[in-house]
Amino acid sequence: MNEACGDWAENLSAYCDGELAVAESSRLESHLQECASCREDMAKIRKLKQWLSDSGAVPGGDAELAERIWSEIRPRLPIKPSPP
Repeated sequence: MNEACGDWAENLSAYCDGELAVAESSRLESHLQECASCREDMAKIRKLKQWLSDSGAVPGGDAELAERIWSEIRPRLPIKPSPP
């Protein structure tokens, strides 16, 4: 991710969760077509979310476990997603 991607990177997790407005999603999708770095970050976020889902550490599960996992993972991510 380069400096110009800061605003986009902040929205990658929300995009994965379907939380962005349609217009914002469209703009992010356009950016992802042009930016390999953000595409890589998106793949990492999706992989992480899949792992969390498979492990049961998702909303509706053990919130304390989810927070412990996120507290270990957050410092290692290239971007800082908001907690689930």
